[in-house]
Amino acid sequence: MKTLLFTLLLLPVLLFARSGIVSGLPLPKTYVLNLDPYECDTDCLEDLVEHEQFFSLLAQMPEPIEDEELNEQRLIYVALFNIDGAVIGTGVRFALLLPERVIGRYAASTTNSVLAYLLGKNRDFELKTFNIGTESPDDIRAGLSAVSQDHFHYVIAPFTKKGAETLVQLRPRCNVYLPTVNIADINATELEESDGHFYFGGIDYRAQIGKLVENATPPLVIFYDQSALGEELKNAAESAYMERFSDNDPRSYDAAGRAVYAYPIDKRTTNLKHILDKNERLQHGTFLLNTPLIKSAMIMSQLTLYDANATQVLATQIGYNSMLFDITQPLDREHMLVANSISKQNGVLVESNKLLQNDIEYDWINYATTLGVDYFYSLAAGTPREYTIPIEDHQVAYPVTLYRAGISKFALLDEEEEDEGSLFE
Repeated sequence: MKTLLFTLLLLPVLLFARSGIVSGLPLPKTYVLNLDPYECDTDCLEDLVEHEQFFSLLAQMPEPIEDEELNEQRLIYVALFNIDGAVIGTGVRFALLLPERVIGRYAASTTNSVLAYLLGKNRDFELKTFNIGTESPDDIRAGLSAVSQDHFHYVIAPFTKKGAETLVQLRPRCNVYLPTVNIADINATELEESDGHFYFGGIDYRAQIGKLVENATPPLVIFYDQSALGEELKNAAESAYMERFSDNDPRSYDAAGRAVYAYPIDKRTTNLKHILDKNERLQHGTFLLNTPLIKSAMIMSQLTLYDANATQVLATQIGYNSMLFDITQPLDREHMLVANSISKQNGVLVESNKLLQNDIEYDWINYATTLGVDYFYSLAAGTPREYTIPIEDHQVAYPVTLYRAGISKFALLDEEEEDEGSLFE
């Protein structure tokens, strides 16, 4: 009897064990009927939004109208309540290839990014995840084989640089988008032999560093994490800085004859006294941070603590995070400039992602994933893209914009300030 009872209790767990595929059952549809005999003009519709009468809004506004803000509200609620829409067509099919042991939480968040986009389209779709565990050649090969057997032609693959290199070498016949890797990080010869099936969405950190360093004054002090990419970006910053000046230009050197000081910061480093305290060589320098956000906050607080008198504090995309304002003091951010490549957002997709506890406003990997599924969706469904950011030579061509880290938010650095030369006078 106890065995039978245990089996019955275990049955629901077995039934709901994790699967690698989103349920094949169609999502339930919601239908809204308009029972109001009177027409609702724009003022009336705005009043419905203000009073959160969502279903009345959908009933009175079954189709898009000229008012863009009302249309955006309508699309948000259509996606939220899965309203049966007028768009009917062949379903689109996407696969996610996930090395979940390597990418951790991004296995879930990139899946949510794709799902939020597809739900907002209000069209039949199939989304299947292939959890391959690691980025070993055998695991990737097995995942690609499964994708091929199920006849998927569009694949989103959030891989590391190492996994991406392996993936390119295997030369799959499907179209693969890698939101986490920039094309510049992949061997050009391997790409040429892959027959153009790969698309890349990784941020161009080199372009960000180049634009940041344009505003640097000597000496340039670089703090970077101890990784292969961190070392590479440190070298890129040094080269970009030195290119600003001729070899004989004294402005590129400090009083000690040094142009650049670079310090690797490992995970255990919590005190920079040995670097910053009473170090006259670093006084009034430009500090470039290419470190994780928490580590950057630690560095910024100690720049203030040890009176480094930083002329500027520069940060790449890693610094563009709303959490920055929670973990740093306004004084630490007083001269901070952040490079960002997340451009104008689609409000409907932002809200759809929030419903799934997902962030595409500050998390660049989720944002890049959204750009990739948007591009593939336009190819698969033959519809216009939601985003205007171009794909050039198989790479998302991100803009680079500079922001001040203000009291409570990031403020766009306008063109007039950039043209003036000194940003902090």
